[in-house]
Amino acid sequence: MSILRLTLSPRLAATASLVVGGGNIVDVGTDHAYLPVWLCHSGKCVSAIAADINPDPLKRGMTTIIEAG
Repeated sequence: MSILRLTLSPRLAATASLVVGGGNIVDVGTDHAYLPVWLCHSGKCVSAIAADINPDPLKRGMTTIIEAG
């Protein structure tokens, strides 16, 4: 998955717009990990933690992270 093809939903785009940049973020309840991947690839954050309590959403998030490189 290329970050260029990753389009955030309006809710995630609104959240991303609140990130000032240059720091670290934690996405609790990440599901697909779109927000942390987008923020890291766009340079708005240095690193991110994608967390989810449920195994299936966490697995989807891990897939997104791996595919995004």
